[in-house]
Amino acid sequence: MDRFLSRYSALCVLALFLGLRYKVGVVLRPFDALIGLGGLFLVGRASVRGRIDRLKKPSVYYLFVAAYSYRCVNALFLSGTGTALKEALQVVEFVLLAHLIAVSTRSSEHRRFFFRTLFIGIGILALVTAVWHVSNGYYVRYKQLGPLKYGFSLFALLAFGTYLRGESRYASVVFLGAVGLTMLSGERKGWVALLGGGGLMYFVYQGRSIRHLLATFLRPRVVFGGTAAIAAIVAIGLQVEYVAEQFETMGEVYVLLSNFDLRMDLSAFETSGSNLARLYLLIFTARTALAHPWFGVGTGQWHEALAAYSGKSQYMKGAHSEYQRFTVENGLTGLVLYILAWGTAIRDSVRQYHLTESGSEARRLEVVGLALFGALINLFLGGGALNILFMALVVGLLVGLENDPGQKKPLPTASPDSE
Repeated sequence: MDRFLSRYSALCVLALFLGLRYKVGVVLRPFDALIGLGGLFLVGRASVRGRIDRLKKPSVYYLFVAAYSYRCVNALFLSGTGTALKEALQVVEFVLLAHLIAVSTRSSEHRRFFFRTLFIGIGILALVTAVWHVSNGYYVRYKQLGPLKYGFSLFALLAFGTYLRGESRYASVVFLGAVGLTMLSGERKGWVALLGGGGLMYFVYQGRSIRHLLATFLRPRVVFGGTAAIAAIVAIGLQVEYVAEQFETMGEVYVLLSNFDLRMDLSAFETSGSNLARLYLLIFTARTALAHPWFGVGTGQWHEALAAYSGKSQYMKGAHSEYQRFTVENGLTGLVLYILAWGTAIRDSVRQYHLTESGSEARRLEVVGLALFGALINLFLGGGALNILFMALVVGLLVGLENDPGQKKPLPTASPDSE
């Protein structure tokens, strides 16, 4: 049963990357059905065992629940009962996902099953998506893929963990292929998330020593090999119109931000619509935070607040950051809870990595990368189910690690009467 659940919980995570939804009075996704069945599986497991699992929960779990429960309470007072109920159902769903992941990844064996299923599944999705995209003549404009485009960078992150441990002779080829797909996707947020999450994984894997890290990087074969690989990937990427545009607009973002002022008129700048949208919304967020600092305008009231601020601008649409959405809708109270949850997740993932009994670390390294990966990608991604998925995924894994029977136990302190 546990082996089945570890694979099943990975399938639940994969389901949200498909972006499928159906309207039957309300909007439903395959993910919703899978989570409902997952809850029944947990009940069945408890019936067979004759007891419910009692899990120790780290502080990140309570911060996760507190941040999203606060959104429900905020909605009840500022947005209405309907929004509060909708938010509450979403919280229950993702807390259930976290419990499903926790129960099914407590042992190193089942954690391997979970990550193997996630790795193979997201790899298949990434490759099939790329082949379909190209075979239909869409050599650029990956943005139309929806949630699937974020699978490229997640695939690369998981491939990096396999490569670092040297578990397969083909690991380096798979990793380079996954990085290439990430670059060609043109998703700047995916680039940043992969660089941050992968960088933290490498830093932790090398023992968290800056001197050791620099010594590794400065080896001739690493310098020349890494430079050649990066240069080749960038050179190929620059041949693709859409990817080249992303590099150009990154420089424009720097120019805009270096001259940023809350009172500035952005119409004079020539840049992409995507960049203008982010900067218009940055001004909107700052001004809304000044007007409603502590509790925001109310959960789910983003579009209403946006229409009241400037209903005519084509750039004023959805949030481009989950941090931004928390600030506008839930004020600094919600934002602080959200940042604390991610900060604690990153801290706990690094701590748990060093509590393993063996040198294999049984997939704990991926949890380190996922923690920073999720925190960074949500900095550029706002208002969708993937935002809460990334946090629920990390929280579930951390709860599972907290209850892992194979982690190191603190050494007992000698009592005064022991001599």
